Amino acid sequence: MKSTVSFFTIVLVVALFAAFTFAGYRTSGSLYSISMLEGLETTLGFLKGLGPIALLFVIFINNSVKALLVILLGVIPFVFPSIFVAMNGFILGLVINMSVASKGLGFTLIGLLPHGILELAATLLAAALGIQMGLALIKSLRQQEGQLGLQYRRSLRIYFKLILPALFLAAVIETAVGLLLLPSL
Repeated sequence: MKSTVSFFTIVLVVALFAAFTFAGYRTSGSLYSISMLEGLETTLGFLKGLGPIALLFVIFINNSVKALLVILLGVIPFVFPSIFVAMNGFILGLVINMSVASKGLGFTLIGLLPHGILELAATLLAAALGIQMGLALIKSLRQQEGQLGLQYRRSLRIYFKLILPALFLAAVIETAVGLLLLPSL
């Protein structure tokens, strides 16, 4: 096994995310997208009542658990990482469209970019690692150089050294931006 995550896998994940972000952006306003966003708003409504520290930890734990699951469940080749990337991209596209339409581009960029760069990089890396887990399983089943256990260890090392710290910093920034710069959220 040469590397934990290949350039091709990262390109694949980024392309899938970009395609579904575009699809979500273009779909915004349809009955499906409105229903999806209403469901999301209902599910996340409890966040409005949380204090800053609780909000920070809810955001961090939510993103951390999802990133870990997408890595570990990636052993089922392509299924969970692909669904995770597609859904996140689609929802982001919807949110961008609706935010730009109602609040403007500047507000949207201030709300998304400071934490989004870190969060997006971390979650896409987790998805790429998940896909690599599935590829390692396929190689192991074909009795090639798969080394599934080695891929798990390397993926978890990256999760704890890179992904978790990036998600924590993103949660801090997201909480600060949400509470200090964008009080109308």
